[in-house]
Amino acid sequence: MIRDYTAPGQQSVEFSDLGDILATGTGRGMSTEVVAMVQSLIQRQIDAGHGREGFARIMREHQAGRLTGQEPVIRLV
Repeated sequence: MIRDYTAPGQQSVEFSDLGDILATGTGRGMSTEVVAMVQSLIQRQIDAGHGREGFARIMREHQAGRLTGQEPVIRLV
């Protein structure tokens, strides 16, 4: 099944960037491991040319094991 991650109403991967949250959290001495992990997934999609596609694309890539090369931890139905 081919999914359209550019359909109206989806939040783009570029819009989902968490860089400011990471910088603020780090600057205040907060734990940012989880946010950094999500930002890494976002950045990989942007670097692969998918920044204007919907955020759901990240989860589909993860589900397919293409982000880590390993079996996904999260399964979507």
